[in-house]
Amino acid sequence: MQIRLRDLREGTISGYESARQTEVELKPSLKIPFEYSFITDAQLAKIFPPPRAIDREIAQWTEFYKVYPNSAGHNSLSRVGFDKAGTQALVYFVNWCGIVCGTGNYVLLEKGEKGWAVSQTAMMWIS
Repeated sequence: MQIRLRDLREGTISGYESARQTEVELKPSLKIPFEYSFITDAQLAKIFPPPRAIDREIAQWTEFYKVYPNSAGHNSLSRVGFDKAGTQALVYFVNWCGIVCGTGNYVLLEKGEKGWAVSQTAMMWIS
């Protein structure tokens, strides 16, 4: 990971590994410039029940976009890991948008004078 995120510190990796040991539920209080909805794993499983099978996924994605017509798919975030100084953070972000549509990215953030900003991203996979 440090090859793709050259400024990533060992302490941030440790903080990330520690943080991802548990999950927490996000609350719909994000201040972002577009509409969003939170859906639970149970709600997602109603549309995409296991086991996932490619012959059913086209119909499942069609159903997903009927329920969430203006969405760009569904996203998930890891817990955020911080370095000890609290000036660097690492998060993993996934976007699923169709049967062969999605990406997984590590996002490195730095805290500066104006707050947090993305300093680097590393795409780990694309579909």
